Order: sequence, then C-alpha cells, then structure tokens
Amino acid sequence: MTLISRSVPARGEGTVLYPVTNVNDPDYDTQYRCTPTCAADLDISRAPSNQRQTVVFSWYNDANTFQDVAERVGAYNEPRDFTIDVNGAPGGGVPPTTGWRTLRAVTGNVYDAGQYVLTLGGASWIRMRVTAANGSPGNRDASWQMDVASANSGVNDTWLFLGDSITNNSMTHREPTNWMQAISAAKPSYWPSEVNGGMSSWLTSTFLDTDPKTGQPYITDFLNAFPDAHYVTINLGSNDVGGGVSASVVLAHMETLVHDVIKAGRIPIVPTIPSAPASCRPSLANDNPATPGTANYAIVHTLYSAFPKVVHGPDLWTYFHEHPSLISTSGAPGCPHPTSPRGENEYRALWARTMLSEVYR
Repeated sequence: MTLISRSVPARGEGTVLYPVTNVNDPDYDTQYRCTPTCAADLDISRAPSNQRQTVVFSWYNDANTFQDVAERVGAYNEPRDFTIDVNGAPGGGVPPTTGWRTLRAVTGNVYDAGQYVLTLGGASWIRMRVTAANGSPGNRDASWQMDVASANSGVNDTWLFLGDSITNNSMTHREPTNWMQAISAAKPSYWPSEVNGGMSSWLTSTFLDTDPKTGQPYITDFLNAFPDAHYVTINLGSNDVGGGVSASVVLAHMETLVHDVIKAGRIPIVPTIPSAPASCRPSLANDNPATPGTANYAIVHTLYSAFPKVVHGPDLWTYFHEHPSLISTSGAPGCPHPTSPRGENEYRALWARTMLSEVYR
C-alpha cells in the first residue's frame, strides 16, 4: 500500500484545540484535538486518481488502551461516534461545505484505533467527523492521527497486534520509528496499517473469556471490530508462564485462539514468549523453546506443526535471553517488560526484521 495522506493540506472543522496539521504529519506523538462536533478534512487530490480508488483508512489514538471498557480503565479524548466521509469536489482550496458522502459510520466505539477498507471512487477529499467522544472531565474532546493508504494492488497489508502489556508498550505508533515506518523504510513501496491490540495483564485465557456486553469471547469481539485486519498476531503467554500456568494449558488456549483467527479468514502470527532475567521471572528465563515441557517448546514443536497457516513470529525468547539488559528489572515499566525506550525499540525492530523475512519477501 502507498501512503497518500502524509502532510497533504489539512483543514479543521469546529473548535480546534491542537493544530490540524498534527493529524497527518510524520510524528505520531502529536495528534489533532478538537471539541465535538468537529472534523479533520484532508485534500488528497495531489495523489493520482488511480491511487484514490480503494484505500485503507486508519486512525490512531495512542493515549488510550486498545479497548478501555474490557481493560476497565478510563478513556481519554477517544472518538466514540464518528463518520468517514468523502467528497468529489476539486482539491486545492478550502474544503467543500456540501456534497459529502459517508462511507463508514461508527457509534459507541470503545477502541483506540480504526482500520477500514474504503472505496473512494477518485474522491479528492476525505474527512473524519466526530460527534461524540469517550473521556473524563477535561478530556472529553476528540484526538487522533490518521493515514490514508492506496490499496489498489491489494488490501492485505493490514495488521492487528493482539497481545499483553509487552505488546501495548512496545508496538505504539508514537516512537521515533514505529513498526509501520520501519517496514516502509526497508520496503518503500509498502505502508502497512497497524493496530496495537495490547491488553495489559491479560492471559491467553482472558482472550477466551466472555464479554458480558456482547455474550461473545473477547477474541471474537476484537476480530469483529477489525474485520479488515488480514494479519493477526497472538503475542501472549508471558502472564501465563510468569503466573505458573502449565505449558499444556497455554498450548490449549493458543490453539483455540489460532483456530478462531483462521476461522475468521485471517492469518495468525505467533512468536515465542519473551525471556526475562531469572532474577525477576525465573519461569520465563527457563521457558526455553529447546526444552521439552515448556510452553515455548509446545509453540515451536506442536502449534507450528498443527497449524501450517501460522506465520512464525520472532523468536522473542532467544533474543531477550541473549540480551537480558533490555528487560526492565527495576522501576517502570518493570519486569518482564522491555526497557523504555531501548528495549521497546529493539522489540519493534525484531518484529520488523522477522516480518520482512516472513511476509514482505
């Protein structure tokens, strides 16, 4: 996919609090913020017409957790009710005031990101218009960054990184070089859409628990919320192994999660469970993929064989076993998380290198 929205002319609608140019600049640590009802309009007319047909539209708000209700945390300027609209009026001037056509309408959103395959039909303008937000007093505005990537050659470069707090900390978009930028730097013709689905403190079993609001397992909720995500990672196991869950139980849960991802028509990606120094997590330090009876051995020698569709993720155990200084052993973020920012940067870089080898060949 080719990014066609970077730093194109942007205009804000409504009460603008942070510059609208933040909405599509290269720095994902800066976001547009406005008071609903409000919008950010992008003039994408500079892109060739053939790049304005099928696109992947993505928005991100990394100030929030992936799904704040399930994680039982408060929201922060999170778009709740919004539309994605397009307009065929000529670009190069002020945004049109009439003629907008809604391609996607969302109400009651509880996620910190969105990812949609849209048919623009050559439209020159695209906007995200927010009418309500989730938040607390003082933080009920709407804040986001957004990308528009041409997908005429295919819409499969869409990713949902499900995982625990290690994923949540390490796969954000706000670093100087995030995962999307790392892939594009190595393969300039690619610009993936990446949703960070890390859920702090969650185990493999938590993803299989029933969401009381929907009556479905959380894994089903997440897959349904992001139907256009082609690749789905399952970055789990640290909280299981660290908490004494047996390898056989971890394997059974992982097999169910992989089955659910495949049943939904997606491609699952499973890494090994990261190592940690024995001084803080001896069970993770001993979870060697080469040692029979460990959870990582079950992933490498049973899960991979049983599900040939699984893309092998990075060998996180071996990498962090060989680089123990990259795991935080005191202070924030704490064991078994990678240190911030160096360990998190290396975690993200390892994911990029592995996917460049396994997917972007």
